[in-house]
Amino acid sequence: MIKYKKKLILVITLFGILGCNAHYFVKYPDESITVPVALKKNVKIAYVGFVPFRSFVSGVSGRTTTYTAVLDKSKRLSLSETIAKPAHALKSNGIRNDVPKEKVQKFISDYLTIVKKSGTEELIHIVEPVKDGKKTEDGKDSYTAYLRNLDVDYIVVGALSPAFEDMNFALAFPHLFSTLFSMVTLGIFPSFQWGNAAIDVKVYDKNLNQVWQKEYDASYTVLRALWISSYPKECSERLSCMVKQREAVPGFVYRDLLPQVESDVSNFVTSN
Repeated sequence: MIKYKKKLILVITLFGILGCNAHYFVKYPDESITVPVALKKNVKIAYVGFVPFRSFVSGVSGRTTTYTAVLDKSKRLSLSETIAKPAHALKSNGIRNDVPKEKVQKFISDYLTIVKKSGTEELIHIVEPVKDGKKTEDGKDSYTAYLRNLDVDYIVVGALSPAFEDMNFALAFPHLFSTLFSMVTLGIFPSFQWGNAAIDVKVYDKNLNQVWQKEYDASYTVLRALWISSYPKECSERLSCMVKQREAVPGFVYRDLLPQVESDVSNFVTSN
């Protein structure tokens, strides 16, 4: 009888936890934001990036589990095409030999420093690797990156960070405490989660000179409880936004800030 009571308590507890809704409180554009101004006639802008991460288990050794985060292109955040066109949709007319290789390399480094190795696939739409006739230390062909001739006036690069949800003690401890209390109350008392996130936006001219930059605060708070409404729509399905170990920051955390990015970029381009 005691055994069945324990199982019943476990089932009720799990139901209370797994049955909780998740509501994300995210950042929104400034109240003073205006409708993006019309760009100057014939001004062309390409954008690359604005891609969130996905995480997966990449290795298990004994009791140690390794998680890896890579860009998830299927969740790309799209800017309005009245402002900019995605670089992957533009046709390249060869390469730009007039842009110094050092400048191209810095452009690559600036982006990969934030998003790491998986961002290479994104940059292929802007730069093209060309064999330079040399060999690497391990005997493989060496390549030099050149800027693609996309016939645009500006290139906008958006880097989302961090890859994983925060794990620092200052944020993790109150989250753990509230989660345990929520379990005891079967989801009546909400669990709290806080996360830091940012969008780093850089604008380059057609010669890869960086002409503008701004970092947008995309920090967020999550409440999970039986009685709270789900937000955004991605969290409406049961278990879709439950707490997971080493989870990547969801893309929708950044999404509501895109109108602010579009407004700022269009205002900058129009004023120059």
